[in-house]
Amino acid sequence: MDPNELAAGLRSLLGRDISVSGVGSHISVHFTESDILSIIQRRPGAEKLTELLSNPASADVFLAKNRELSSDRETRIICCGIFQSKANDLFKKKQYNEARIRYINGIEAIVGKAFKIPLPVKEGLRNEIYVKSDVWEKIVLMECCNGLARCMIKLKDVEQVQLPFPPYFPCN
Repeated sequence: MDPNELAAGLRSLLGRDISVSGVGSHISVHFTESDILSIIQRRPGAEKLTELLSNPASADVFLAKNRELSSDRETRIICCGIFQSKANDLFKKKQYNEARIRYINGIEAIVGKAFKIPLPVKEGLRNEIYVKSDVWEKIVLMECCNGLARCMIKLKDVEQVQLPFPPYFPCN
């Protein structure tokens, strides 16, 4: 990607110039904390997720109604966000196995229940599910994968930590 194109896209998204530099395939972007918060607020379903997280009973009803893999991207991202929030809370309470299960539920919300760990790959580390996902699905998927890896480290299951998380997931 051309750094100038990326800078123009970010300018359009955030309404101000963002420092972008690049050499070859390496691009560096310099965001402020407010930039990151602004981007997060643009996540599909962000308002609905915030509303649901403020009322755990409503979040549980939403999950029960949308438990099966939805064809609606926003619903999948909201379900994943609810599971991730529950997992994060459990992780903070050092309930690592329970948190691990919720992170897996979050992954299932994005890719379906039939996924395997490790994800099957073709052509190096490219997974078809990941490659076909849009950028927001990739972000929430990797957030759950990172949380799952943290749980597996705490559970001293180092072998499982390495399986689902190759060091490089291409974004294209």
